[in-house]
Amino acid sequence: MTLARDPLTFPDAITRIADHIGYDVAARAVGKSERLIRKWTHPRSAAFPSLMQALNLDAAFMAAGGDGAPILETYARLFDIEAGTTIACHLSLASAVAVAAREHGEAIEHTLQVAHPNASDRDVMRAIGSTEEASSAMAVVTRRLSAFLRRGAGPGREYRGGTT
Repeated sequence: MTLARDPLTFPDAITRIADHIGYDVAARAVGKSERLIRKWTHPRSAAFPSLMQALNLDAAFMAAGGDGAPILETYARLFDIEAGTTIACHLSLASAVAVAAREHGEAIEHTLQVAHPNASDRDVMRAIGSTEEASSAMAVVTRRLSAFLRRGAGPGREYRGGTT
């Protein structure tokens, strides 16, 4: 039975290589068994080749007349996606901070107007509204900041910056 493999995944890239050069040749290229190569091609497997093994598979693919380097190209595309997400998250944070700064400036301006002896109830209401808007804008900044937290402790902690 043929398993469906999502594009832009390492199992798909390794399958393309093994289908082109043969599982036996792929196994020899990395000094491992055909069974392990098949494990690497399974879409739900957590096993992956090392960097040197991936390099050897791509090289064997190219040596056999394959077009490109499937594992390298998959890595590059996934990296581009991740980098784009990270950049978008940073821009989103910067935008939220800009809005919060503007709202806080307006809140300060309207609150200072209340300090004048002839301030009206309307001035007070406008100051209250502005401070509420500033508070809401900072809540957005706080939510955006949480995407940059490192989860856990120690060397295995996960950096989430780039996910919004």
